[in-house]
Amino acid sequence: MGEFLGSFKAEDSILVVYNDGSYEVTDFQLTNHYRIKEIKVIKKFSSKIVLSCVHYNFDSKSFYVKRFKVETTSLNKKFNFITESPKSRLIFVTVENNPKISFKFYSKNKELKSMELSLSDHVSIKGWKSIGNKLGQYLRPHQFTLVHFDEYSNESIDKLKDKEELNLFNSN
Repeated sequence: MGEFLGSFKAEDSILVVYNDGSYEVTDFQLTNHYRIKEIKVIKKFSSKIVLSCVHYNFDSKSFYVKRFKVETTSLNKKFNFITESPKSRLIFVTVENNPKISFKFYSKNKELKSMELSLSDHVSIKGWKSIGNKLGQYLRPHQFTLVHFDEYSNESIDKLKDKEELNLFNSN
């Protein structure tokens, strides 16, 4: 059984974000198959989607927070959005609006602590090739989880505003 992605028109496409730190926009074909074990996110593509992620850059031995919109237009082609070092890795990714994450880390005196961080406050939307902003000087950060996000996307808020404006002029 698969994940319901919504209804599609012939010109619609699908955004797939992979565990290896790459993404791909695929065409909508009933014959498409995706290996779920390799996928972090699969969603109907919209140019308004913002990917927010935490990744580990092996070269600098640092964790980074990155937010970007998919700017590429090629279909069925993978693009790496983290460094290509074999030991660099994608830790966390979401397409939710204004996500807030929680993670654990160790203090200098080796005490386990937790922290909440609003990704949209920590880093602005940049290009997909950008490395992002350093997470901070946290010792061995781990267990990244999504704790909060805005329920309504920008698209649904715009539709809601349009509907409210129509109701203002409705004589019923």
